[in-house]
Amino acid sequence: MTSSVLYEDDDVAVLHDVGSDSGILVISFTPLLPKPFKRLEGFGQRAIARMGFDGLYFVAKHNHWWQVEGMAAALSAAQTARRGYSRAITYGTSMGAYGALAFSGALEADGVFALSPQLSIDAEEVPFEKRWRSHAGRLTFKRAQLNEGVIKTGEIDIVYDPMNDDGKHAALLQAPARHIRIPLVGHGTPDYLHRIGLLKPMLAAAACGKPLPTPTLRERRDQHYYFANLAKLAARRGRLPLAVTLMERAYALSGKVLGYGNVLASFYHRAGRFDEEADLCRDLIARGFARPAVLKRYAAVLNTIASAQAKSGRLVEASMTLVPLTGEPFPDDVREDALERQRTFQRSRARAPKGVEAAARRPQPALMPRYAIGFLRNWLRRGP
Repeated sequence: MTSSVLYEDDDVAVLHDVGSDSGILVISFTPLLPKPFKRLEGFGQRAIARMGFDGLYFVAKHNHWWQVEGMAAALSAAQTARRGYSRAITYGTSMGAYGALAFSGALEADGVFALSPQLSIDAEEVPFEKRWRSHAGRLTFKRAQLNEGVIKTGEIDIVYDPMNDDGKHAALLQAPARHIRIPLVGHGTPDYLHRIGLLKPMLAAAACGKPLPTPTLRERRDQHYYFANLAKLAARRGRLPLAVTLMERAYALSGKVLGYGNVLASFYHRAGRFDEEADLCRDLIARGFARPAVLKRYAAVLNTIASAQAKSGRLVEASMTLVPLTGEPFPDDVREDALERQRTFQRSRARAPKGVEAAARRPQPALMPRYAIGFLRNWLRRGP
């Protein structure tokens, strides 16, 4: 496979991989960049080459949703390369799906394979879309409004979760399309399809103009996305115990990633399960996730537990609960606050009447069942 750069400026580049004998060209657009741009590499570039297709790759150097001056020249270079193929499809996810749909007409595509598509992120056009507002505020949407640029004939396959805002975007598409709805996988559709081994088969089918295979419910139930999104749905509907159980499953399936750990900790807190929240934060810190948000949550829950212990008279336990906050990796203000609270507990203990704390720690007798109280009362009335 021979690779060349057809166009490049400060905003966008177009790469061309040649070498297959399929006669099919896959034109991909990069998605939103989670990190600063580092190198020219197209979305799915290596996989597309291994699948036996030539590739034409639009690479965004920052998150501009293709609203840049250089797109006209980039499209012109791509159009020249596309004419050498009997069939071409456009491909992308999220911001890349926007490009795949919006420029499919200009690139004379025979089909589109779009994952988690965005019709736009312009607040005037999609007021419900709040996920990318920080990016939208820096952009002026003038070029290739999606419904103006999308192909009107050909195969358009869009794959998305209908239970989040991606479903609202898909509903605004004004072109005949095959909608493949996969509930409860969220916005990370390509990652989910890759994990279950369906991304390449679906892309190959789209490239060849064949019906796309679809995932089953059983395959979804083996993925952390499914349980995490189901947990969030349960939480929104007020079913917090179920949300906790589902998020615990998602956290375990994901290999205990930090993001799910934070969500699970918040569910524990809302459910009043502070000891479990503290244990989870302690585990995250021990595994190297001593991030400011985790440290803040851990400090807050330990203070909550200590306050409850002090209120019930268990001042020694309250002081011991705060010990982890008095050293690394907590910042100075957290350490000073914990030490001051420990001194407060010690002073309160010194002023307390003798035996008060011991009484607080003494197990309370279990209440006598009501039927036993009634039996005893009747027995006493009758006399011996």
